[in-house]
Amino acid sequence: MASGRRSPVDLVEESLQRIADLDRALNACTVVFADEARAAALAAERTVAKSVELGRLHGVPVVVKDEIWIAGAPSTLGSRALADFVPAEDAVAVERLRRAGAIVIAKTANPEYLWSDDCTRSELYGVTRNPWNPDRSPGASSGGSAAAVAAGMAPLAIGSDAGGSIRKPASRCGIAGLKPTYGLIPYAPAHGLWSSLGVVGPMARTVRDLALALSVLAGPDPRDALCLPHLGLDYPAAVEAGFDPRRVAWSLDLGIARVNQSVREVFGRAIGLLEGDGWNLEEAAPYLPDPLPIAVKLWLGELGPAPARIDLVEPSMRERFREAATISAHELYQAQRERRQYARHWEEFFCDYDVLVTPTVPVGTPSADPAPSTQSSIESSSFADPANLTGGPAVTVPMGLDDEGMPLGLQFMGPRFSDDRCLAAAARFETLVEPRTPVCGPKLTV
Repeated sequence: MASGRRSPVDLVEESLQRIADLDRALNACTVVFADEARAAALAAERTVAKSVELGRLHGVPVVVKDEIWIAGAPSTLGSRALADFVPAEDAVAVERLRRAGAIVIAKTANPEYLWSDDCTRSELYGVTRNPWNPDRSPGASSGGSAAAVAAGMAPLAIGSDAGGSIRKPASRCGIAGLKPTYGLIPYAPAHGLWSSLGVVGPMARTVRDLALALSVLAGPDPRDALCLPHLGLDYPAAVEAGFDPRRVAWSLDLGIARVNQSVREVFGRAIGLLEGDGWNLEEAAPYLPDPLPIAVKLWLGELGPAPARIDLVEPSMRERFREAATISAHELYQAQRERRQYARHWEEFFCDYDVLVTPTVPVGTPSADPAPSTQSSIESSSFADPANLTGGPAVTVPMGLDDEGMPLGLQFMGPRFSDDRCLAAAARFETLVEPRTPVCGPKLTV
């Protein structure tokens, strides 16, 4: 931007044109801020002409998940019951993106109340589709954000993750995604779902872009009492410094996942690439009980009360609210106790290893609009839940295509506060894999 090789005005126009060309087919965006984005781009270009110091994301188009608050724009949780809710303030993450010079061009779809069968669909916004194959899902719940980045509508997106909702869509759309250490990025102001599990995080086409975004988004804010103090970490510098692969564990299934044959084969090739790159690998994992029962109790217990117009909520989500109403305080307390024990053993594992490598998802990509079922989301949670229950970071990066030509991700997990290490490991792997683009492949270059 500073050199003039790229123009904020041109970038924003390219993004808006990409949305105009593709979103009728993909349905990734819920609101497009065309006029506001063009005005911001003009202002950004004038700032460049003044030769002043630019923000780290100056002029970069960004899309933001529907759930995340933007002042004056609907934040509906994908529900007709909240169709008229318009927050009066930005979430801290959005505020920081703007302060760094980013230009928010659109909001993106999520399933109703972020609860899904691994598909991004709702009665309010319809079905969101995968740029690699529009008959397939982009994953959930940050599916709109993942589809937008994969299709080249923006180079950066912000999603949220309380059970894999950044990583699973990133994997299914062939992009990179970061579930950061819990509390590293303030989540407030927000709807308040899953307050002990959920995080805000970036999604992009490269790990280096994730690190750049994290450098802008991380840090405390008084509006979020659960966020962490400054850790003093330079995430882009950590990625550039590289990763020392001396203590790396890997696991195909964590002892609990049902991994299909195609994922097994692609993961095996990825491990072979790491071996060829000189990584010191050991097959190992915490091998703890399946965390899903704990996670389900917490998801239900932290869902919150049903909206006043429950008749506007989709039938499957109404059932979730009924289940949530049956969770007692004692059950929630017990789930948190079990969670603490799980997290303790998980953290102890990383006394011997720097990162743990797994597939991001154990199964292929579901249909964009399958018959109602919870099976696909349960299967896909196997590799996602540990990072949410323990609060540790997890990065997904593309590792190849399955036997149906759909992308799959490789996940790098670590103990709390090791975001820099996980990003560096993922970035090193990223250099070993041939980049691929979907049918609606990206044209933006930043």
